[in-house]
Amino acid sequence: RQKTEEQLFDYGVDDVVIGNSICPSILVSRIKRRLFNGRVLWTQTNKIMLKGGALVDFARREVRFGGITKTLTFNVDNLLKYFLKNPERIITKDELWQSDIWEQAVCRADKEENGKAFDMAIGRLRRSIEADHKNPQIIKTVPGKGWMLTRDAVV
Repeated sequence: RQKTEEQLFDYGVDDVVIGNSICPSILVSRIKRRLFNGRVLWTQTNKIMLKGGALVDFARREVRFGGITKTLTFNVDNLLKYFLKNPERIITKDELWQSDIWEQAVCRADKEENGKAFDMAIGRLRRSIEADHKNPQIIKTVPGKGWMLTRDAVV
């Protein structure tokens, strides 16, 4: 029991109940909720640290990484926020097309051309936040389907 409780505290759970008074599914649900809440804290602070050391400041639309500061374009900034709001879920081109990310784009091409625009925006985002944008660890490509923010993307 003690070891289990210590492991749970390591994951950020601060209200652990060990014993027969709670069923495992409720405990798992509470842990998942707590972990998810930790991920979306950026909405309150406007800053987030990503795997590999990229510090994103949404208030300034900047990424500080390896001593270099890069400015995020409006679309790329919104794209990253969209991924952060939908962790561990495959995001398709069709979903992005229907999202409000491209609704506010200055130049909105037809759907076929925007498929490439999404690829380019994901590439710009990866170059801003990934240690090695050719071997992404934060936003993974799901072949034939779309992209997904990885489970451990947020530090």
